[in-house]
Amino acid sequence: MLWIKRIIRLIGRFMGVDNLEVSNVKLWQEIYFLSAKLSLIEWLYLRDRIAYTNNQPSSLGGRPRIRELKSLSEYFSMLEQAAPKAFTEWIELLKAGTRAYCSQPSHSCSVKGNPMAELFTFFIRPFLRGWVLDVGCGPQAVPVYLEGYPTDLIYGIDPISSSEDHPFTFIQGVAEFLPWEDNSFDVVIAATSLDHVLLLDRALSEIQSSKGEWKVFSLDKFRQGSGEVRPLYFGFES
Repeated sequence: MLWIKRIIRLIGRFMGVDNLEVSNVKLWQEIYFLSAKLSLIEWLYLRDRIAYTNNQPSSLGGRPRIRELKSLSEYFSMLEQAAPKAFTEWIELLKAGTRAYCSQPSHSCSVKGNPMAELFTFFIRPFLRGWVLDVGCGPQAVPVYLEGYPTDLIYGIDPISSSEDHPFTFIQGVAEFLPWEDNSFDVVIAATSLDHVLLLDRALSEIQSSKGEWKVFSLDKFRQGSGEVRPLYFGFES
């Protein structure tokens, strides 16, 4: 139990007591195991909360309805009209991002094995209920953070995937022009996808109009000069 003694001595130094010794190792073992039991209780509580919340019916009533559905090329034309100069660069970045996604899927927040995907899964599961919209769900059959949730309650939208890729309702489109009626979803997710939109203000407005009870985001931060992108922030608002 040398590591326990070292921890105790570190605590003593922090408290300003240099000669703190282990007079009762068994007591400290009990403290350690009690902490482990408390962690288990917290986990069981979270598991039960997830099971309860995930089984709650939608507070919005019937299935989400399409307001107006267009083809992907029509959505791209609408984006180009809104920001013609930026669109030229954005469409090339979209193509490059798609190639990168296909060649290195493990970097995605929707793929099992990605540490951030696992963290985001733990973060998001207590809030899933009713109709769920995943904005930028990607080409994975079911994003890892939605695995186990009923697929008949999931909706997805993304420009780089197709309905054949998913067991849930999917529309090929962009976040700036969500095709569903307002107030359609209980929960809206944008998992590391907002950094890929062309018109962020419009995308956020569309998400707000979808009026989920919860809006859950996982945002990316660009590290200036490094060309590196790392998921940085999880957040939600009611």
